[in-house]
Order: sequence, then structure tokens, then C-alpha cells
Amino acid sequence: MADIPLKRAMGRPRLLGWGLGLAFAATATSPGWSQTTPALEPPPTEAHGVTLESFPHVSAYDLGPATLSQAGVESAWQTMPYRLQGILAIPPGEGPFPVVVVLHGRHSGCHFADEPTPSQWPCPAGTETRFDQGFAYLAQALAEAGYLVLVPNLNAAYANAYGATSANRTDLAEARNRHIINTHLQTLAEAHQGVSVGFPGALKEKLDLYRLAFIGHSMGGGAAVLNVRQRQQTGPDIPEAGFGPVKAMVLVSPTPSRSIQTDPAAYQVPDIPTGIVAGGCDRDVYDLSSLHYFETAYRDRQRQTTVVSALVPGANHNFFNAAVDQDDYYRRPDNDPLCSPQQSTLRLSRVDQETLLVNYALDFLAQTLHHSEADAGGDQSQVLFHRYGSGTLFDVPVLGNVAVPQAYRIPVLDLPLTAAVPPLPDVSGGVSIEVCPPFSPCPDARPRHPESVPTLSVQSSPSGGRLTFPIASTVDLRTFRSLQLRLAAIPQENAAQALAGFAVVLRDRAGQAARVEVPGNTPALKQFPSASPAHGLAYPSLVTIPLLQFRGVNLNQLATVEWVFDSGTEARLYLAGMAFVR
Repeated sequence: MADIPLKRAMGRPRLLGWGLGLAFAATATSPGWSQTTPALEPPPTEAHGVTLESFPHVSAYDLGPATLSQAGVESAWQTMPYRLQGILAIPPGEGPFPVVVVLHGRHSGCHFADEPTPSQWPCPAGTETRFDQGFAYLAQALAEAGYLVLVPNLNAAYANAYGATSANRTDLAEARNRHIINTHLQTLAEAHQGVSVGFPGALKEKLDLYRLAFIGHSMGGGAAVLNVRQRQQTGPDIPEAGFGPVKAMVLVSPTPSRSIQTDPAAYQVPDIPTGIVAGGCDRDVYDLSSLHYFETAYRDRQRQTTVVSALVPGANHNFFNAAVDQDDYYRRPDNDPLCSPQQSTLRLSRVDQETLLVNYALDFLAQTLHHSEADAGGDQSQVLFHRYGSGTLFDVPVLGNVAVPQAYRIPVLDLPLTAAVPPLPDVSGGVSIEVCPPFSPCPDARPRHPESVPTLSVQSSPSGGRLTFPIASTVDLRTFRSLQLRLAAIPQENAAQALAGFAVVLRDRAGQAARVEVPGNTPALKQFPSASPAHGLAYPSLVTIPLLQFRGVNLNQLATVEWVFDSGTEARLYLAGMAFVR
């Protein structure tokens, strides 16, 4: 996040072999403050990072010094130096190999210090934390599975230097990232063509240039989204010639470091298969705005590809990158029972989070990039829907969601990402409903997470009652397979209190009806421990009911979907959407 104070993160030292390059020196002064730039010399034999010796397929590379041009800053800062460096993982074998580019985020270090004054760039010798190396574990696992993995060092993009201020540093980071990423890809393409550019290992004709995926963490996720979107809008330009297009993305706690309310377009997901992972104990993107990428995709009526998301209740932000030492949970410890390592049974360790990301990336890329749609066993949307729409993922509890293309859905309740009120169901008996618009408290004043998600608050009294959603007479569901609900339990004072479920009834125009139970112990309705209901985790996730369970109903002549709350029980839940899916 752009405006959250960050704690300094210093990694572990290691021995590296570095390439040589020409030195660059500059000293300049900008009105209001001054900065002296040291010579951009070849890095020393020690740098802050992780040890690469444990990852035999992974090598550090340094292709020498480079510069990028900046607009909108004082003339002294318009040319910024950096080094074209990172880590590369090459699979065994001849190839050609699909290419995965992993983009790290912005973390505290010499390039981005806690202080509001500009940081020093380039970093003084031996002080730079190498956050690209923090993904060596992921690069190794992907290489073992047959992917060539490039992880560029993006610290220059995030440097609070060379004209960066709190007002413009996100704009500068986006422009710098675009240049650095595209330069790395162009250089990799040259290596594929046989040009000796300095990468470790022989890369000639080893790359499948048209099976390319991005994995981005934190602001690296925001950079991945922006890079793909710019490619789709402008087409290949000179730095990108010969590479791409990007076929799939995995976004891990992604953020564009921009406000949803003032810049909602920053959260528009490009129309390629995308998987999103976020942590319920994330105290960097603490408002869980990472999940707004999914919400925009879920409501995009033009999308042709599937987006899946997984909110991992016990995951934090930093543990996905091994070069970041701190547990970011301690920055905002406002949900102790769920996120405290000393109290929570759901809290994940660093190893747990790394293992989850490895499994997720391997599986998602296998479905979207490494294999063709035919290899995946048919329709890709169907495969992703069934694999990522449950309450667990690789044995880890998650709140999962799937947004298949709109052509595969018939909405029953569709809540817009605005304050507009959609058509609401009819209410009878002891059931009450209220619309919780985005960025506004619900009637019970309890926030949802993230707050940008509009929901329908549904509460039933012990007397029971019913919600009735009318279905248009033109709807024919004979080719549809399931009813999809996005639900969450409204946090209560006693998180251990058992919640009552409800029943879903389909009724056709001849009056025939069939009933399916949604029990209170459904994973989507789980209550998570919290210090108070106001801090409870309540993000709607997927409940899927196969239409085959509704026996004896004419799906070609459906009249209503009804929610029935039996007498003697109380239910309190949020509904974020409901649709028939094929």
C-alpha cells in the first residue's frame, strides 16, 4: 500500500557471483531537498537476500547497468540508473519451456525507508535487500515442473528516490515497472534467439515465447495487471516485440496502491484466466482490497475467461516472500484470536504459506498455461469452477470464489459495485433484509471485509420466514448445472455459536417444488474467532448446489427461487450474489 508506514525488512546475507558493468555516477539537487547518488558499481559479493544454494535450478544474474527515463519530475531525476538483475530458474531438458515471470512487491529497505525523506538510490554497497530472491523457492518448484522462471529485481521501480514523493510515487512505480519488466522480457527473447546477453545457462531456442504467465505479489500483482492491460490496449511495442501475449496470471495479495473509491479502474482484471490469493491476516493490504480485483471480474459482463479467488483466513502478507522477515500481522493486531500465532489454530506459518503458493501456482498454471484446454479435460471454465469453488484448497481452509464468464451465468441476485439498489426478493414471515452498499456500514453497523463488496443482510427470527426471488419466464435452465450462492455469516458475539442454516427451494410454474438444505456448518458460513464482531472476518464465498439435487422440478418452466428459514431457528448472513451456472 502506498501510504502505510512500512517496517524495515532486512534479509539474510549470502554469497553471490555478479557480472561486471560500467559504472554510472550522478549528483543532482532538486528544490526543497537534496540527494547524492553514489556510483552504480557492480554489486559486492554480499547482499541482503536468501541463500540460493538450496535451489539447484535457480541462479542469480546481473546483466549490467541500465537507465530508464522518467517524465513529470525535475530534470535532475529524468534519467534513473538501475541494474538489470534478478534470478533465473531453468528446467532440465531441451525445451521449449513455458515462461513464468514472478514480480515481487515493494517492501521496506534501503531503497524505500520508513522516513518521509527520500531514500538513497542506488543503495549503499551491501545494504540492498533482494526481494526477487525471496521467490527462489517458487522459481525452483516451477522449474522442476518444466517452467522457465524469471524473477527481476524491481527495487528500482519502488525506490522512494529520483523525484518520488508521496503524491507521485505510485505513478512513477508503474512507469518504472513497465520499463524494467519489458526490458527483461526483451533481453530474454534475445537470449532465446541466440544472442549472448549474460544470463546463466544456454537459452537459445529453449523458450516457448507464446506461453507466458505472470505471478505478482503485492504491488508486483498490481504491476502484472497493469502490464497485461497495457499490452492488450496498445499491442506489442518495441520492448515487447517477440514475446507474449500473457496467457494467465496468479495474483498474490495484489494491490495497485490506489484507492478503490477514487481509482476503481486500477482494479480491472484483464480478460485472461486469473487466480487471486489473499490472506485474512494481511496487515499490509489490511482492508483486503486485493479481493476487489475479483469483484470487478465477477461483474464484468464482457469477460470471456474465468477468474478465481481464495481468501486464506490464516495467511498474512509478508510470508509469501522469504526475503521479508517481519510478520506483518503485528502492524495491526486487531483480530488476535484468528491471526495471533500464539492463539490461532488457523494461522499459517511461513512454510505453510510458501507451500500453499507453490501448490496453487503449479495447479493453476497446469490448467491455464502448461496444458491446452483439451489437455485439461474440456471446458476450462468448468475445470476451474470445480477445482477452486470449495472451502479447502490443498488441505488449507479458504473462502473460495469463482467468476465464470457471464455467458455461463443467469443472475438471480446481482448486486452492483455502486450505491444503486437492485431488484430485491419478496420477504414474508420473520425474515428481514437490508442492502449494505459498498463503503457503508450495514444496518447492524458491522463492517464486511472487504468493505467494497455490496451485500444483502438477511436475518431471520425464530418464527421463521421466506425470501422469494422471481425468475423470468424466458429462462431455460436445462443446460445449466448448478445454483451458485456467495454467502458469509454475520459475525456474532460468540463465534463458537452454531448458526442455523436454511433451505433453497426451486418452484416451477406448475407448482412443483424441490428443496435442498444449506446447513449452518457450510464452510462459507463459518464464523471466525475475533476480538469483537466489528473485527470479524466476513467475506462472502461460494456455495454450489447441483441442479440434479432438485428432483421433480421443470427447469424449463422455473417460477421462483425461495429461501426457507424454518421456525425455531435464527439465521444471520450476508448474500453477495446468486446465479445459475452452466
